[in-house]
Amino acid sequence: MSSEGRLSPAEAAEVLRRSQPIPTDRGASPVPVSAITGRRLSGGSASVLSVPVVEPTLLLFLSATCGGCLDLFAAAQPGSGELAETGVRVVVIVRQADPALFDLIGDAEAAVSPDAWTQYQVSGPPFFSLVLPGRSSVAIEGVAWGAEAVALSVARALGGDFALEVPRLEGP
Repeated sequence: MSSEGRLSPAEAAEVLRRSQPIPTDRGASPVPVSAITGRRLSGGSASVLSVPVVEPTLLLFLSATCGGCLDLFAAAQPGSGELAETGVRVVVIVRQADPALFDLIGDAEAAVSPDAWTQYQVSGPPFFSLVLPGRSSVAIEGVAWGAEAVALSVARALGGDFALEVPRLEGP
């Protein structure tokens, strides 16, 4: 660097060689979209989400022991309620199999995938993540404060408003 604080042509070329473009295909969350595999409640493997994402998909991270999850299990049923009205694919992801889940899941698409909870950095239920085609990170995510609130967040995101209720804190 010169005494005036300017880079030499060689230094500038090196800086440009190492630079990386700022991604413009991100959602509001820093969590990268990852493929999800797991097990069906009835047994057998399940491929829940592949990358690249081909359709808007709402991932609901729920548990049979979570009182706040009950209305979300009901809302995840195909063809009924606020979540179906959003037009996105809805998938329930549970951390572990539980006999109580059979009644709660009903006809909803679901999988047991503890790895998905880790990949999507979910610390506890009820939580949701919306993944969209063409996005390298989760579009929106947050605590699932009920079906109506999640449906409203999804509708906003589908309209291009990628806002998080509470941004994630990034550590060193």
